[in-house]
Amino acid sequence: MHGITWQAVCIALLLVVAGCGISDPEILSLRESFLLEAEPPGATGVLDLREMFTGEAVDVVVVGQIGGVVDPWSPGLASFVIADPIATVGDAGHDELCDCPFCRKITDETEGLALVQFLDQDGEILAHDPRRLFGVDKDQVVVIQGRAEMTGLGHIVVAARGMYVRR
Repeated sequence: MHGITWQAVCIALLLVVAGCGISDPEILSLRESFLLEAEPPGATGVLDLREMFTGEAVDVVVVGQIGGVVDPWSPGLASFVIADPIATVGDAGHDELCDCPFCRKITDETEGLALVQFLDQDGEILAHDPRRLFGVDKDQVVVIQGRAEMTGLGHIVVAARGMYVRR
């Protein structure tokens, strides 16, 4: 009797563990096409990227931490917000009158943020949650290769061609 119970538990456990893997061929194909095995060289932060803009879209390698806002995810879309690593340091020991280089550099709440989008061949944002698509989560540091542009409102949007996840 105990042998049958343990066999059933073991089989159920194996089914649960196997079910955690992603077997959707579309997800696997997209993951393979966007995830980079090695970190691309020359990554710059969002704040430095902002200073590089001359009005034209540019090819970039940008590093950032997923977050910078309460909810960095776009529901149902392969898109998220990243924050410049220096912007995520926090404000410990700083007040609104602080004149240190950190506080001078970040004068606007969105200045250190960029929106990252993963597009299909038609230029539309993929209809997949990036947490499932790439196995990423809030506060992870990622390096994005892509084409960046600044919107009329001054927001940076990066059309990602590749992403490396720092672990």
